[in-house]
Amino acid sequence: KSTDGGVDVAFEFVGRSSSAREAVRSVRPGGRTVVVGIGPEPLELIPLRSFVGNEITVMGSMGLDRIDLEEVLQWASEGKLDLKGDIEVRPLGEINEVLREAASGRRRAAKFVLRPWS
Repeated sequence: KSTDGGVDVAFEFVGRSSSAREAVRSVRPGGRTVVVGIGPEPLELIPLRSFVGNEITVMGSMGLDRIDLEEVLQWASEGKLDLKGDIEVRPLGEINEVLREAASGRRRAAKFVLRPWS
């Protein structure tokens, strides 16, 4: 879904630096770019500060065929794909517990956001 600040998720299927850079530039702050394409050249992205400062996730994906992608995108557009469990907000005072959970594999969330205030 496109918004004023960019899209939530961008997929890159070509495997070229130019298209990967455009995919990263197209997402909103906090968005995700998924690189699926594998090209013959090394992949060069935008300067690190650009996506780190905007908390953009850049990830690779392998083994996804067109039918799988269409199904996942359909689920997302229909609101059937619940991604809310991917991020868990915890108080900063729980940092040691969060780190223990991450080290033990007992994490429920893919990412933790530590809140410095109560």
